[in-house]
Amino acid sequence: MYNLQFDFSSLEEKMQQLHVMMVPWLSYSHIRAFLELARKLDDQGLKISFLSTPLNSRWIRKQILQLHPIPQIDLLELPLPSVEGLPAGVESTADLKRGGTFGLLVEAMDEWEKPFEALLGRASPDFVIHDITQYCASGVAAKLCIPTIFFVNTSASSSGFLLGHEAAIVEKSTIVPNLTLPPPGFPSAHIRHSSFGAWKNLHRTTSRPVLPVGIQMSDLTPPSTDDHCLAWLDVQKPCSVVVVSLGSECILTPKELAALALGLEESELPFLFILLHQMAAVLPHGFVGRTRGRGLLVTKWAPQLHILAHSSAGAFLTHCGWISVSEGLRFGVPFVTLSMMYEQGLYAKLIAEELKLGVEVRRNEDDSFTKEDVSKAARTLMVEEEGRHFRSRVQEINACLGQE
Repeated sequence: MYNLQFDFSSLEEKMQQLHVMMVPWLSYSHIRAFLELARKLDDQGLKISFLSTPLNSRWIRKQILQLHPIPQIDLLELPLPSVEGLPAGVESTADLKRGGTFGLLVEAMDEWEKPFEALLGRASPDFVIHDITQYCASGVAAKLCIPTIFFVNTSASSSGFLLGHEAAIVEKSTIVPNLTLPPPGFPSAHIRHSSFGAWKNLHRTTSRPVLPVGIQMSDLTPPSTDDHCLAWLDVQKPCSVVVVSLGSECILTPKELAALALGLEESELPFLFILLHQMAAVLPHGFVGRTRGRGLLVTKWAPQLHILAHSSAGAFLTHCGWISVSEGLRFGVPFVTLSMMYEQGLYAKLIAEELKLGVEVRRNEDDSFTKEDVSKAARTLMVEEEGRHFRSRVQEINACLGQE
């Protein structure tokens, strides 16, 4: 029989000596998720180097760290290499236009390999935690004998679902509709990680250790006292406002934007519309004037956490990015789902069809939607009797999350 003894004081000392370099994808939502993980690592005494581009680092300092500092974080910067076709000043997905330069942004990150290797050699961290699309990160780290950790900031269910179809996707033998069907052995979808084994599917598929870290919840720090979004919400009735936010990567076509904006107008409901500046320029003529007073258009970064936590927030019209879904659940706000890309359609189905936490905007066979579809979904949730059921359900899930 072995006599096992463990020196916990030694473990604590080693933890405080660990140095981790974090490399998120160039998206505000991914950067925020990595910062929340960095905050938890900082609480454990780890030293953190956080790598991004100069413009993203400026955003991190101003919008995140200025309000809620992370004591042991060191922001490192690497300029994004020049790639033909990628406009100057494009350093995040918030700067992209649909269909044009997303691939070029990935290509530019590939060109990070040599400067990243030099930086990694100088910093000499114990681990590198990287995101999706950082294809060079693990290779460079392996060359320098530095272990890597792939931090997946989407849900275990979607990751297991997509990886379960990986072989068929590679072989190009699966038609698109089949990708909405669960792969063999995939468990029924549930929000609570403790109630399903989707993360085990990831281990079986990747043959690598998979550690579920739960939903990353940002701390709700005191809001800025001069934020005009929160000031506007302060004078609205409780649970009366439709909060509209489609993230930094969803760039709507003019037709989609018109349907969304005119649908909000037709609904006759108060709304707070967070919209990227480049899209705001092509809103339907007269929309802002006709909805002035009832609606608020925001064309720059907005404190989404504080907005969803506000008592006036009655519904969340979202693209169903995982972080946005998590935040809506956290504050008990029911959803109007309008998925646009990636795994968002899976979350939209999960929310509307299985968990009954909201309403999905109806789409035509060509995947388009109309202003009538947007208006009907919003009014179903906010005005119709059916909406009370959704609010009750999302508050039940919210209570479960609070217990974990």
